[in-house]
Amino acid sequence: MKIFGSIVFSLIISLVISACNSDVFIDGPDSPTEKEFYIEGDGGEISFKISRKGLVRISIDHVSDDRGYTYYNSNGEEIPEKSPVSELARIHYENRWIMYDVEIEGDKLTFKSIENCQDILNHTIRLEYDYTTRFILVNTTAGLQTEVLRVEYDKTLGNIDNSQTRTKTLTVNNSSSNPTTIGIKPYIGIQSAGIVEPEERWARYLKLKMPVPTFVEGKWLLTDDKEITLASSLYYFTPDWDISTDVEIPANKKADILTTVTMSKLNAHGMIEYVNPISERHFTTSFTCTFVEPIDYDINLIYE
Repeated sequence: MKIFGSIVFSLIISLVISACNSDVFIDGPDSPTEKEFYIEGDGGEISFKISRKGLVRISIDHVSDDRGYTYYNSNGEEIPEKSPVSELARIHYENRWIMYDVEIEGDKLTFKSIENCQDILNHTIRLEYDYTTRFILVNTTAGLQTEVLRVEYDKTLGNIDNSQTRTKTLTVNNSSSNPTTIGIKPYIGIQSAGIVEPEERWARYLKLKMPVPTFVEGKWLLTDDKEITLASSLYYFTPDWDISTDVEIPANKKADILTTVTMSKLNAHGMIEYVNPISERHFTTSFTCTFVEPIDYDINLIYE
């Protein structure tokens, strides 16, 4: 973890704590400039005794464009971020995956991790005194992960385009006096492909298992669940990808075997709803998807 400021780190103390501990002291003549602790991401809590003498500001280090912080006084009223420390009673942080509180009451500071749907996270609490700066590093372990509540497609799957074709040519020279048979696999080298694009940027590259359209018995149906990454291309093979058909080349003939594969392209729309297990907060994103699969083929011989 990067600590901002010109300080000398004299000691790092690592503890594993899952419940409230009111015997942790932060400030004093021989107190280190930095202390580090671990708590549970879902419901973990830890308390510290801090000195109020000369305390100018309490803050949490974060990037400038992170707007998830809200500051409150003891009456529960929202106050500006840079209000005097005497007015500050609680700092609340919340984004789609994380929620925690930093509460200040007298000389007691308590960090409460309400929910962490991500991996282990590092939080730096900055105590600015008129004579020094102290840091408390609180690490929250991963809690329950965000779940996919439902995936719904529009009633009509969308627009279908069967006009695309792909052509392959194989030249065969049968110089014998007898006919020869060549096995042609028309779908070899042609993969099915799809991509699901979420409307919301926060959903990009999330992984989930969801039903995707598949061309079955002459039409597109939602029959398969696939592991996908949103906004990333998915490549796969249809069940009949290795089918083979025999083509006979007459004796003493040279021929080009032209295989034309018809592709079907589907554009569809839908919605994904997520839920965080602890807070039960719901998030949705619309999506568009495009899937392309080989659906038919035609083989022709051109003799030289």
